[in-house]
Amino acid sequence: MQTILIHGIGDNQANFAERWQTAALLNLPERSVVSFYYEDLMDETSANVLMQLLVKAAEVFFRVPLQTAGILIPEYVGDVVAFLFDARLREAIATRLRIQLEPLAKDDQLLVIGHSQGALVAVWLLLTQPWLLQGRTITLATLGCPLGSPVQGMATLLKKLFPVKKPLGRPNIARWINVHSKLDPLSGEIRGLGCDTQVQAMMHQGVFHRSIQGYLKLLAGALQAE
Repeated sequence: MQTILIHGIGDNQANFAERWQTAALLNLPERSVVSFYYEDLMDETSANVLMQLLVKAAEVFFRVPLQTAGILIPEYVGDVVAFLFDARLREAIATRLRIQLEPLAKDDQLLVIGHSQGALVAVWLLLTQPWLLQGRTITLATLGCPLGSPVQGMATLLKKLFPVKKPLGRPNIARWINVHSKLDPLSGEIRGLGCDTQVQAMMHQGVFHRSIQGYLKLLAGALQAE
């Protein structure tokens, strides 16, 4: 099985899958886990004047809910707005993934893991890039996904603005696992999209850190329970 890990906002190192010890946490061979890096593409979009205006509008709309949740507004809102409204950015992301997957060994089992905004990217790729699904049985794991965020109005607005031609729904995949935590205001149970398994960090499990490694540990348990 091949595993692709798609990062969230603010990751500026291309080898993050190795840095987060993803293979060890998921009990997978090191060579089977690859990082999909796109942060540099986001940085290029930030210079777009129209995008800057959209970001300002979004910051005003979400300022109180996000500040209440303790989230840094400019970084989060800017990247999300760029992903939702910049078609050239999304096309660049899809092209990079296709180029990255071409030299890899063909494998009919693929685990796609998206963390935070990377979860949005993962869902979009699986809904809009049919080549990714061809000849593969895919499991999607969304970790800390904003499509389930309890922040006022966020999940509803993301679903309405999600860049697909038809209403947002379930990708054509074998299984969808969503891992979330009450300590992460950008995550929550994803409703109405056909998610198969919802895994929530419980308080009795000890202090849960909302980092990628905390989520990966919970994902490992869900995968072993199959």
